[in-house]
Amino acid sequence: MRTLLEVQRKLLPDFLLVMQKRYDILRYIKMMQPVGRRSLSVSLNLTERTLRGEVDFLKSQNLVNIFSSGMTLTDEGIEILDKLEGIMREVMGIDIMERQLQDLLQVDEVIIVSGNCDETPWVKKNWVKLVQTV
Repeated sequence: MRTLLEVQRKLLPDFLLVMQKRYDILRYIKMMQPVGRRSLSVSLNLTERTLRGEVDFLKSQNLVNIFSSGMTLTDEGIEILDKLEGIMREVMGIDIMERQLQDLLQVDEVIIVSGNCDETPWVKKNWVKLVQTV
């Protein structure tokens, strides 16, 4: 897997940026659903126009439902997000950082959660859910 990611970084650097952006959108929708477009654009620091284009794409792929109350993930969207989580941890190097911290601290397991809990309250919510499942 790492070799494929290295090739993609060299040949298609924008591919990984787009994948990261769409992963962030799916992840945020999952944590805050139903969520409105304006709230989502502010939280992800995207313009509403950019977000609209991404959400339209995700909807066309049957990953997102759009209702008057806000956006939610479809069952397929949840499945894709679950598959993407491991890949994105590798792309962002989180798996390597976890191993390095584990060795440095000499503990059995380290889990790094992406995000800043001071800026985004749902990061803490995500972390608590993660700890409860471990």
